[in-house]
Amino acid sequence: MNAPRTLRELLEEASGHGELSTRRLEMKVDATREKGRLSSKLNRATIAQIVNGSNRKRPTDDTIRAIAFLAGVDDEVAFTTAGRRAPGRPFAEDLPDGVDDLTPKEREAAVYMLRVLVQQRRGLNHHEDQGTQDPPSDPPADGEARTGGTRMNPPEWNGKSADEMSDEDFQEAAGTDEVWAAYVRTRRPELADWDY
Repeated sequence: MNAPRTLRELLEEASGHGELSTRRLEMKVDATREKGRLSSKLNRATIAQIVNGSNRKRPTDDTIRAIAFLAGVDDEVAFTTAGRRAPGRPFAEDLPDGVDDLTPKEREAAVYMLRVLVQQRRGLNHHEDQGTQDPPSDPPADGEARTGGTRMNPPEWNGKSADEMSDEDFQEAAGTDEVWAAYVRTRRPELADWDY
């Protein structure tokens, strides 16, 4: 027997190729959730849509985990079957001791960098979902994350790029524009103690 290639095939195997109804599959997930062995939900409507091929939404991580449980396979198998990378452990578990001691400005800079990375990952995931590595046809606006390793820079300030700006230019820009403030905190941390 071949390995399942789609979530639909995983659900068909989980149902015994029609032996179990969508309601029974939903009840199986609910019962396991109530026992604390599964945190994911999966309702019979979603099951039916996936089995019938009428589901147009991208399945959530919880949906994929519930299908993995029903099919008796590892989460990684179900995520691969769905054409997705299995999420890693919660990011908060990787944060070092002392992270709660960061100043508000330091926290803001860290969160800004994470937002940029998440936006970049979403863009890459979107292109992977489309089966292409080509860049998007519409270039991102200045200050947005870019895929393909292109460096992210804020828009010019008074006709100058970041490479042409003096410390005073950075201070003025950071004092009036949040994108520049975040840029200074992340790219020029030696200047980030300014009061802006």
